[in-house]
Amino acid sequence: PQELFGEGETVIRVLPQFYIKDMIALTVRGDSMEPTIKDGAIVGIAPLSEEVTEGGIYLVNIPYFGRVVKRLKLSEDGELLLCSDNPTYKPVRVNPAEQERTVLGTVVWVLQTV
Repeated sequence: PQELFGEGETVIRVLPQFYIKDMIALTVRGDSMEPTIKDGAIVGIAPLSEEVTEGGIYLVNIPYFGRVVKRLKLSEDGELLLCSDNPTYKPVRVNPAEQERTVLGTVVWVLQTV
């Protein structure tokens, strides 16, 4: 098993098949991605290495909010949208000039209670 260090003092053990080089583990706070990812879940984030896939879940940076987990979609006019799975939250449009700096990593697994 590999050890990943989350934010704060959390240490979790991950089986080798779920470990990716330079991966980090973060604890999700908030309900914006529920029911897919629950408040308090731990997510494995792999460095961004490939093209972004529409509908995929990523770690993104939103000014004033910091790092958040969101689903990526494209608007009809081709702009990047940061979407929550919880319909209470509206999509956030990303300025095209900021798109390359917005997506930080790919969510590759979620550890949460059912």
